[in-house]
Amino acid sequence: MEKEVFESIHLSWQKGDPGNSFQRRLQKIINKYLHQAQEEKTDQNLRKLTLHLEDDTGAFLGGAVVMMHQDWLEILLLALVKSRRGYGFGRHMLQAIEDKARELDCKRIRTETCEVNVGFYQRCGYKMMGKLDDYPPGLNYFWLHKDLK
Repeated sequence: MEKEVFESIHLSWQKGDPGNSFQRRLQKIINKYLHQAQEEKTDQNLRKLTLHLEDDTGAFLGGAVVMMHQDWLEILLLALVKSRRGYGFGRHMLQAIEDKARELDCKRIRTETCEVNVGFYQRCGYKMMGKLDDYPPGLNYFWLHKDLK
């Protein structure tokens, strides 16, 4: 029976960015699994939010994508255009994320980043949870968290 099941599927590699449609389809699978794993808990316990940073002309300067998992908030992406770095905009966005996490009754925040951003998070009170050496090659990868008070 197992052989028959595998004869009816096809695996294929594709080059390049899969695009948002592919990622949304994968996220639906994950969300369905998480929803089932949490049984009676509703969608309020798994939320994805985006934070947009624009100037007064409406030009996009950066933003963040966060995901709420029960009482944790995970920063999936945080980015700022190069011309606005060093002026406190990143810290301002991070503060807005922490304020939103508190509003949602989250107790902790976690994120992953390569070493070029670790100092930024540490200056903002994030603590190191783990490190993966030489990923991507020539860099190191880190997991950080912050307890919210």
